[in-house]
Amino acid sequence: MTTKPAIVKTPPAKNEAKPSVLKLLEEQKTQIAMALPKHMNPNRMLRIITTECRRNPKLMECEPISFLGAVIQAAQLGLEPGNGLGHAYLIPFWNSKKNCREVQFMPGYRGLIDLARRSGQIVSISARCVYANDYFKYSYGTNEFIEHEPNQDDPGDMICAYAVAKLKDGGVQMEVMSRLQIEKIRDNGNDNPVWKDHFDEMSRKTLVRRIFKYLPVSVEMQDAMNASDKVDSGESQDTAKTLIDVGVSWTEPTTTPQEIDAGLTADLRENQRLEVFDRVEKKIAEHLKAKGNTGDTILALEKAIGMAVSHIEKAPIDRLLAVFEIVKQL
Repeated sequence: MTTKPAIVKTPPAKNEAKPSVLKLLEEQKTQIAMALPKHMNPNRMLRIITTECRRNPKLMECEPISFLGAVIQAAQLGLEPGNGLGHAYLIPFWNSKKNCREVQFMPGYRGLIDLARRSGQIVSISARCVYANDYFKYSYGTNEFIEHEPNQDDPGDMICAYAVAKLKDGGVQMEVMSRLQIEKIRDNGNDNPVWKDHFDEMSRKTLVRRIFKYLPVSVEMQDAMNASDKVDSGESQDTAKTLIDVGVSWTEPTTTPQEIDAGLTADLRENQRLEVFDRVEKKIAEHLKAKGNTGDTILALEKAIGMAVSHIEKAPIDRLLAVFEIVKQL
């Protein structure tokens, strides 16, 4: 029977500053990339997380393992943390039992909806808030329905929220909650700071979570719900188990935040260079096909661009741009 590697943490030397969470993320880029689904880019993920740390400096004060575990959780579910898409959030909280600040991964309502759609059992799912001046009517029973016409000019205060899911088999599930009911759920939770600045969004998430009880739930959806429940109850998420499950074994990183920034910038430049190279390669292929792709054609092309075709792949971006313009005119 094979055993999973344990997390190995080498403590920093005496008088050495505690390493930044960004250092740890850079060291573990390979593990993060392995956890990500194919449609997500690890360099983009790191840039997003770095931006979140700058927006919320308390994240930088968090225990590094908890931070890495939260990022891995987001990666495994294919949800980008941050305010851009609203798919998920990284929440710093004080763990009084461990006497340290930790990071919790919290899926947003858009992230939950995305996971529900990926299951293949749900045609559509939506959650909306209703305001005092909207037209809103609904009914439960044998003929359940919701009618909602938003007042775009003067909506007023939020009075309730609802969620509707259409299933692949033709069924429809709906749920409506008043603002008072939503506030009771908020007040029974862990004083989550996201409620203060994003009450409407958290209300939608509450309705999505409520309607999930009636939907076919995938493993990913259940994992996201469990993570969300722990945030609301103030429990420490089991980040150590998350890291062991993906085979993370780490020591204190040695790179600096400045080096990480430089590395991220270098990765971005390289991605841009490769995109230009792809366009140049395609344009050259079109030219050679049109001219017959003979040895004489290749020699004439190399004379025009001032370099061997075999060297183009390694050319800097400014040289690639120049080659592209030349080939366009041939």
